[in-house]
Amino acid sequence: SDLWWADQEEEARALHRRLLPLINLENHPFMRYILKRRGVFSTLVERAPAGKLALDEGDKREISTLLQAIAGDLDSFRIQPE
Repeated sequence: SDLWWADQEEEARALHRRLLPLINLENHPFMRYILKRRGVFSTLVERAPAGKLALDEGDKREISTLLQAIAGDLDSFRIQPE
């Protein structure tokens, strides 16, 4: 979003607060899962040494909940279904 550059500081900060749970979860398995949902990757399989995806079903549900909460803010990025 270009809110900050459009001098809409409060709106930019509000967006940041909504995104913060996703930022806090930012780690390799999480980001790979999100990129798969966005269509960047077709699979979650990785080469060594990364190993298997460490997200369980509870993690995936939480990610989906967080993504739904910011869906209206993602006009440039489409989130694909599970």
